[in-house]
Amino acid sequence: MIKSALEKKMSLKNRLSVIQNFICTSPGRKQLILENLPKMSEVFGDVDFYVSYNTEKNLKDLKTAYEKNIENVDFQYTDERDWAISTLGLLDKVKTPHVLYICEDFDYLETKEVWESTINEALDNDMDFVMMAKIDKYLQPEWRRHYHKSGKYLHYYHSKNTISKVLSVDAIYKKDFYVERLKEYSEKYSHHLPNNYETYYKNANNLSRFDLNCCIPNRPLVRERHPDDFT
Repeated sequence: MIKSALEKKMSLKNRLSVIQNFICTSPGRKQLILENLPKMSEVFGDVDFYVSYNTEKNLKDLKTAYEKNIENVDFQYTDERDWAISTLGLLDKVKTPHVLYICEDFDYLETKEVWESTINEALDNDMDFVMMAKIDKYLQPEWRRHYHKSGKYLHYYHSKNTISKVLSVDAIYKKDFYVERLKEYSEKYSHHLPNNYETYYKNANNLSRFDLNCCIPNRPLVRERHPDDFT
């Protein structure tokens, strides 16, 4: 299909890659993923996905579903138990300057146009970090004092005035910064799981350590969901 000039201008293909590193052992989580893969396909189009899957349970079904729905996906099974090491392996494949790490337990909201406009606004403004978790929470009035300006799709803040006590794993990062954070975490913290990453980068060790330009979408793009039999 030939893209229009507007579609080419909006395309994220050469600006952003998506990585995921997860397991799925419950029917509820599997159903959540299957429901949202078509939405992810619509939102991200031909953006490159790099996925590491760390259990044989549901491997065939999920690999098939990803390859059916996601236009450009590298879906690999690994028995590497260290989440940080396998995530660094995914980043070795990434060719874009920014990367979105997004967990699999989200419902995707908003249209492709809103997603692309939001991400393009962030990248056009050379953001180092775009918060993608708990967006509903941080849009409440009590958090507005943290934002020094607002754009059409984003609220902006500096890392020294961070809105969160943790460095969220679900975020758009400059690739090099994310590689540095994973290497530090891997070397200094022994329990390498996504939630432990946020435990390590918490409180005094959070974003406020750094000199970064940050932002958050001004509307929820995803919303976390936990099915009853979630694992």
